[in-house]
Amino acid sequence: MKIPRETLNAALALVSKATSANSSLPILTCVDLQAEPESLTLTATNLELTIRTRIGAQVDSPFSAAVPTGILTSIIAASEAETVDLVYDEPTTTLKVKSLGAKSKIKALDHDEFPPVPGTETPLGMLPAHLLKAALKRVVIAASTDMSRPVLNGVQLAKVESEVTLAAADGFRLAVSRLELPLTFPEGHSSLVLPRQSVLKLVQILPDDDQMVSISVSKNAASLQFTWQAASVWMQLLDFQFPDWQQIIPPAFKHTLSLPGKDTLSAIQRAEVFAREANHVVRFKPGSESDLLIEGNSDETGKSETALPVAMPFQIAFNSIFAKQGIEAIGSDAVHLHLNAENTPALLTNGSDRFRYLIMPMLENSLAAAKAAEAAQTAEQ
Repeated sequence: MKIPRETLNAALALVSKATSANSSLPILTCVDLQAEPESLTLTATNLELTIRTRIGAQVDSPFSAAVPTGILTSIIAASEAETVDLVYDEPTTTLKVKSLGAKSKIKALDHDEFPPVPGTETPLGMLPAHLLKAALKRVVIAASTDMSRPVLNGVQLAKVESEVTLAAADGFRLAVSRLELPLTFPEGHSSLVLPRQSVLKLVQILPDDDQMVSISVSKNAASLQFTWQAASVWMQLLDFQFPDWQQIIPPAFKHTLSLPGKDTLSAIQRAEVFAREANHVVRFKPGSESDLLIEGNSDETGKSETALPVAMPFQIAFNSIFAKQGIEAIGSDAVHLHLNAENTPALLTNGSDRFRYLIMPMLENSLAAAKAAEAAQTAEQ
């Protein structure tokens, strides 16, 4: 079987996102190869996430075999040939790889040992890839990494009244993105929870263009499938009831501040240099000239203070990492900060309700601030 090296290399890079490199089950460290007359299908899985792609190939003798992903990827990446030749020797269960003058033999596992691909039955609809990717990327930052709170370890895809939303929360913040196109949920399954790690992998491989992504759900809402031109992705869903986040967002706010996004982000980054010593807490407080001061302070290392031309009604403190991620997710130089009081949740938006980022205030030396700092550092890794 002859195949362009770059094409095969790209396909391996795609499916390897689902390979379980350190699994105690050898089959989960493998990529499943199915060679048909004019194509090669590659599949990898860690049982929670499955990725499949199909590429064109000149196949003389069809075969099916599972080979270690890391070994095959390294061999193909090391080759400088334009094409590589893959030949499977069934009696010895060996995949032979030839490129220019180099020859390699990789011991393979039986294709029948490879886990079956999850089935999907009910189509939910289609979304443009770049819109789905952007919405998932904005929301997944708020998903909890605390495994003792499994209900928050995912991203909710749900029908909320007449809108389709993505939402995630970790107890210190909430991110909600409203999707502009409708999806049709099966009866009794209007809330689906996607695992955080699987969402992060999906964000990495979704295209940045406007090609349509088809979304389908399996029977009993056990798995979700995303399909576009280059790939199909299946992820096992979390069997938890996601919290009713609508009850967390205040119905109204007394103050709305228009912040310059880039300047605010830079101010937080400077304040964070010193706030690291104080549970990553930064203060937003009134200045002496009706302006906003963004301050980070450490008794040991020093202090940063930036003034912005925004009238601030009172002092409120936030986790610097959470505040920074929220402003970055908005992705606009027009950031709206909605406030009620120094001890109540604040809301960041870009002036619309398409994306909402609720963030809890912090007391610098409180237990909540320490826990938030730990969660924020874990989330950034």
